[in-house]
Amino acid sequence: MHFSHASDNAGLVAARPFIDSLVKQHFRTLECKLSDPVLPADTAYPAGCIPINQKKIDDLRKFQNYISRTEDCQPFYNEIVLWPTCAKGRNAKPY
Repeated sequence: MHFSHASDNAGLVAARPFIDSLVKQHFRTLECKLSDPVLPADTAYPAGCIPINQKKIDDLRKFQNYISRTEDCQPFYNEIVLWPTCAKGRNAKPY
């Protein structure tokens, strides 16, 4: 099947058995929208960073021993290990 649509006729789709077939059927997908959807303005994580599992932070600290002090990625890891942590388990809140 070959489906086609045009932005000037929103919601109307033409379906053909194959490309450029003379036989075609039209159908509407949804009611025509009157306006674009409003995107949320609030940030998903207003604190700037989400909590990371404490075990992962410990692993990153161990990993830092293998990174040269002159490498460009060092500041990235220095910042990550300072992020807030959480203990993942049965009673822990999901993050």
